[in-house]
Amino acid sequence: MSHSTPKLSVQIEQWTKEDVQLWLTTQVKVHQTYAERFYEEDVLGEYLVAFEKKDILDLGIKHGPAVKIIYYLEKLKQGSRFESQFPAYVEQWTKEQVYQWLLQYVKIYGKNAERLQEEDVSGDCLVCFKKQDFLDLDVKSGPAVKIVAELRGLNSKPEPMLQPSLHTNHDHKDSPTHLKSQPSSSPAVPANQPESLSREELVKYESRKVQTPMEKAPQKAPPKPEMLGEERTHSEEITDRLCAPTLLQKTLEHLVKNEQKTFRFHLRHLKMTCHESIAQSKLEDKDTTDLADLMIDHYGSQEALRVTVVILDKMCRCDLVRDLRSSMAMLCNQNWDKFKFPSRSSQLSEISSKPTSRNDLINNSA
Repeated sequence: MSHSTPKLSVQIEQWTKEDVQLWLTTQVKVHQTYAERFYEEDVLGEYLVAFEKKDILDLGIKHGPAVKIIYYLEKLKQGSRFESQFPAYVEQWTKEQVYQWLLQYVKIYGKNAERLQEEDVSGDCLVCFKKQDFLDLDVKSGPAVKIVAELRGLNSKPEPMLQPSLHTNHDHKDSPTHLKSQPSSSPAVPANQPESLSREELVKYESRKVQTPMEKAPQKAPPKPEMLGEERTHSEEITDRLCAPTLLQKTLEHLVKNEQKTFRFHLRHLKMTCHESIAQSKLEDKDTTDLADLMIDHYGSQEALRVTVVILDKMCRCDLVRDLRSSMAMLCNQNWDKFKFPSRSSQLSEISSKPTSRNDLINNSA
């Protein structure tokens, strides 16, 4: 293609497939890979005007760029140009920065933020989204409405100061490749990170109970009759009353829909020395909160955490394994790495069709 940009015909119906490709790269400014898909599929201007979002998704294009293309196409058919209604910095956000904003400022569930990131929703795509586009990504109406409202609210607020995320890597906006979670080589998550607010609150809660040498020890209430003869450490009490339910529920929230199926699949086939497997009937139609409660009731607090670590490790979610163990060490004030987690050979039953990749695991769980 020459260095001088050819002028497009006023009539879209007269565009060649080269004109369509040119429009996508120079005006819509999507990645060259996406523009080439239209060219390869012989999309002329007279065909382009009939395209809907589903037709673009059928070309193998992610949801974020598809929404942007349709938005620009509607403006083009109306004879108007795209004019952003939001601050200019929003359009410069990468999909990683959109993910950070959703978690740290909109404060939606991590699985919803991950869903948008998987579909390449960068800032220039986000400003084209309507409520229905979020619903099409399986985001519920509640968080969808909040995202739209918070996006409009950026016009009257200072630019957000985004912090690095917990479970994702930094990606360039112009990369159309599918994102997969990878373990981060960075050290512990900063305490002021909004993703960790619940942990921080727990730490503050427990810090009021931990004695310093200068403090006078409060009088301990006499043990209940049913607790007589039982030896329970401070860390075990913290784990039972606070850590396990919160950490399990929040860890499971970071699994997308297919990964949750995989987790239940392994949980159903898990064989422990002292525990029977959880029946499939009990696992059906359980959200993350119900599943966390079920595991704690079945295994007990600390054993439920050990089981979670083993299954997540088998699912290749090393990032969640690392964060779960790190959180336990922070909350219990101990070296969680010294805990004896069950080995796969001793605690997990051998599954007949042994998956070798994360995709295989997801497919086998369906």
